[in-house]
Formats: sequence, structure tokens, C-alpha cells
Amino acid sequence: MKTRFELEVKGDKKPFNVGLISLGKYQQAKGFSFEDFLINIQTNSFLYIPDIMYWSMEFECKRKGVSCISNDDFIDWIDEKGYNNDVLVDFTAKLLDCLNDSLPQQETNKPQSKKK
Repeated sequence: MKTRFELEVKGDKKPFNVGLISLGKYQQAKGFSFEDFLINIQTNSFLYIPDIMYWSMEFECKRKGVSCISNDDFIDWIDEKGYNNDVLVDFTAKLLDCLNDSLPQQETNKPQSKKK
């Protein structure tokens, strides 16, 4: 699973990071448990997806030493583009892929074949 990628924000390519450390630091900063994190995404995605998106961009910009737009400029850009813009949809898909890959997999009880 690729957790670092670039997306175009306000006409510039910006780095994003949805890896475990980045998301863990987001949870820690916001005071969420992992369960709360998942519930917040499901119950108020209009607030939390853009918030996580900005956090992951800012986190990776700092790591790479590149400039990042302000949170206010980002919010304005999101509002101008609308919730179904390609960048937001692409980010959400990458975030959910990362979360699905990170969750423990449940073992299924497959019937064992009978040996003769």
C-alpha cells in the first residue's frame, strides 16, 4: 500500500502521507481513539476528511521541507471545488485503502475438507 503520494492542490503538486505514523499523530493531536477516528469519518465526513487531508499534507510538507498552503487557504479551496472534486475523492480513496490495509483481518472459519 502506497501511503505517500502527491495530489494537485490550488494548481501545485503537494505531498500527502496517510501512513500509520501520520494518522496516529493526527489521532493524538485531536485526542481520538482509533474507534473515534473511524466513527468521526463515518458520521461527519464533510468535516473530518478535509481535516485529515490537510493534516496529512502539512505533515508530509514539513517532512520534505517544502512550503504548504495555510489551513484557511485549503478550506477556501475545498469549499470552491465542492465535496465531489477529483482531488478530495482520490485522497479519500487512498485514505480508506490505507485504513483497510491497516485493520486486523478476521479469519474466516472455512470448513475443513474431510480426509479419507
